[in-house]
This record gives sequence, structure tokens and C-alpha cells, in this order.
Amino acid sequence: KRLAANAQVLAQTPMHIRGDILRMDFISVTARPLLVRLRDGAQLSIQLAYNYETVEVGPVEHERLVPGTYVGVAAEPAADGTLRAIEVLVYSNDMKGSGEGHRPWDLTPRSTMTNATVGMIDASADARTLTLRYAGDEQTVVVPNDVPVVAMLRIGGHTFLAPGTHVFITATRQRDGAITAGRIYYGAGAYTPPM
Repeated sequence: KRLAANAQVLAQTPMHIRGDILRMDFISVTARPLLVRLRDGAQLSIQLAYNYETVEVGPVEHERLVPGTYVGVAAEPAADGTLRAIEVLVYSNDMKGSGEGHRPWDLTPRSTMTNATVGMIDASADARTLTLRYAGDEQTVVVPNDVPVVAMLRIGGHTFLAPGTHVFITATRQRDGAITAGRIYYGAGAYTPPM
């Protein structure tokens, strides 16, 4: 029973896939619909979950970061322990609360992700310091002016996926080894999602 429970936990462990779509096959139900080239050059075959969704993201000005905005901020600790952002995702209003909290992230070896609501903002000439509030806690993160800030521009519209599209995919490895994509973030035009 313990082994079965562990297998189920593993099956529900999320994966993050970053790369470019090489091939798509939405016609055959037996084919793996997506073939993705990862950033290290390897290729990965991915199934689509029956309820998968797509999210188009694109760069926006830092002025979009205002109190009350729900964001996902990937950050790394600076030498003094201060969290410094690597990238910021501005969520659409209907996704407020998605994945709320603070946790490790796999963008870099020391990165974290904080999904939270922007509270106070302290702006300087070269950065904004955000107080990010989530259930029962908060984090302070510095967002330098050269850090990419992206926003969700379109949710849905599966037809916008095509070979060559840069993607960030949240996926799950199933017990049989198959990888299933639940949500696909893709860049507007030739943009590469920084997540």
C-alpha cells in the first residue's frame, strides 16, 4: 500500500518544461501531440491532458505592477539575503489565487516562486521593491528595471500553438512514464516566456 501511495504521489508531481515546439499532431489520438526541443537540445514527447489550457504571454511595462495585482515572481537570494526577482508574471484577474504561496522553483538552482498579491511598492530609480502578500505570510522582493515582466494576454486559443513556438509547460509524469501537459504558456509572436 505504501508503494502504491508513493507511486500516486510521484504521478502527481508537477514538471516544468521549457523549449520550442518541434512537431504537433492533433489528429491521431494515439500519437503524442507535442514534440518539444528542450533548451539543452534534447527532445521530449508530450501528451495533452483532456482539459489542458493555453496561455499567451508577452512583455509589459513595470508600471503594470500596482497594489492589488496578483503575480508570480521567480527570485533568487542576493548576498545580503534579499530576494531579487528573475522574472515576474502578471496573472489575469480570473486566475487570482492560483498557486498562492512561496516555494522553491527550478528556473535556477537557488530560485523561489512567490504567487501573491502586490501590497506596498517602494519605487526607486533602478528598481521596485514589492511586498507580496499571501495566506498568512508575506515576502519582500526587489524587481530591478531590467527584469522581464510579462502578462497573460490570452487564455485559450489552442490554434495559436505551432512548430517553432517558444513554450513553458506545466506537466505531470504518469506512472507509465508518459508526460501529460496541463497548461502551456506560449510567447506572443517570437517571444520566449521567461518563466
